[in-house]
Amino acid sequence: MAVGTRHDTSMQEELSSPTKRIPWKSISGAVLEELLFELLDALGAKEVTWRSGGEGITNSDGKRDIEATFFLPSPEGDVRRERWWVECKGRSRTVEKDAVMSAATNAFAFSNQVDVLVIASNSHFSNPTVDWVNEWNASKRPLVKLWGRDRLGKLIEQHPVAAARAVPQSVEEAERARLLNLYFWESGICPTNRDLSFLWKYFSEHQEAMDASTITMLAYSEMVHGDIGARPWATYISNKLAPEVILQALTSLPIATVDSTKAVLASSYLLEASICNIPPGLAALIIENPFAVMTGDWGSLEEDGSPWFEAITSPIITHMLKEIGDACVHDCNRMFADLRALPEEPAGPYFWKRFGIGNPDGKRDDSVLIAEAYNAPCAVGLPLNEDRHCPLFSGSEEFSKRLIEDVVHIIMARVENPTGLLSGLIDKDQVDSVLNGLTPQVEKASKADLREMSFEMRENHFRDSFTALVNTDLARKILRQRKLEIRKSLRYHAIAVSEEAK
Repeated sequence: MAVGTRHDTSMQEELSSPTKRIPWKSISGAVLEELLFELLDALGAKEVTWRSGGEGITNSDGKRDIEATFFLPSPEGDVRRERWWVECKGRSRTVEKDAVMSAATNAFAFSNQVDVLVIASNSHFSNPTVDWVNEWNASKRPLVKLWGRDRLGKLIEQHPVAAARAVPQSVEEAERARLLNLYFWESGICPTNRDLSFLWKYFSEHQEAMDASTITMLAYSEMVHGDIGARPWATYISNKLAPEVILQALTSLPIATVDSTKAVLASSYLLEASICNIPPGLAALIIENPFAVMTGDWGSLEEDGSPWFEAITSPIITHMLKEIGDACVHDCNRMFADLRALPEEPAGPYFWKRFGIGNPDGKRDDSVLIAEAYNAPCAVGLPLNEDRHCPLFSGSEEFSKRLIEDVVHIIMARVENPTGLLSGLIDKDQVDSVLNGLTPQVEKASKADLREMSFEMRENHFRDSFTALVNTDLARKILRQRKLEIRKSLRYHAIAVSEEAK
């Protein structure tokens, strides 16, 4: 099960592939700009930015569409900074000479800011225009380059991923899918939302073409751009692919990406999905030391634990347990807890669609309320008691095979029955009656005072009153039926009761 974080061959060699004929005449100015943007990036430009449509785009700006910077080695071994401006000329006929002369003259006024002016077009440049540019370059600056369709075609042959992203109709579907995946692992740049829609449709018809590296790339891209519930890529993780997906999620993805937060989200998702497809013992073995599995060198497993596990794997597992816990507690008969990883919405039943996320950066209190009714059964049937607590909220950092078994059991039970079995146990009139009764007491609690309390202070204040509350059959059912409406009410009510007792 080999997993690589980078490809051995160079980007140009790996991505060189013939493309179909580019439909130059049908390319709009916007598409031409996007193609140029992708080509500049593929050529190694830095700080590539669009100017079209920006604030104050006037003749005084030089009228460039794209800006880019290249850092080039000099013969002396130094690095020279070269600033490029790119102006796009979408034409159905030959680009007029006056347009080129005007662009060069405008850029000349900014010759202290720009070194190279590229005039690019989906059409051609006439011979008199080429001659004029040669004369200009002999005595003036900036240096002017003409990129007509022939020149662009050669650049695309050298860097076909630019066409795959900007002009997808120019590339065969299978080749487009391959290029997007290779480009991600080489550059860390995700496919666009348009690309993700294409890939979802493509792999639904060519499931045999899906591999572990592609699934990993897609999961991360959805966390960056999209909605993993709308396109649940986990459905493509087979028993055969699951071990390698876990390896990719725990080794390649954290290294290849620049957004560590999104990488944790994606790796957590891939872990959740993959451990359901293989024996828990094998999953635990891979998770505990993925590099030993990859290399067969079990001597690399240190006695005090793997440093990689502590730095990379542990945060992923922690987030996975928090996510599943937030979703499972939605209608749990045993646990009551504030959300720790998922936002207020979507949570609960929506979460399980990812097998068949919201914004984790939303600001809220660092401390969370967690309470467990020991005499209540687990909603998904785990054999819990006073000594064995819910694995999603136990707070234990111990990693074990039983933890994997429990998580797999929870996921599979919730995928089959995402809303639990408690719906309909209490009618709306009863719920409203109890909630209305809580309102006056809730108003007596100060939200500001509550936020100033530490978690330990909160716990000591309302432990007894909260336990008395959740131990009533009616209150426990309301907890599951209307959790979002009463989460704060229960907390403030418990504080108010405790203050009144004083």
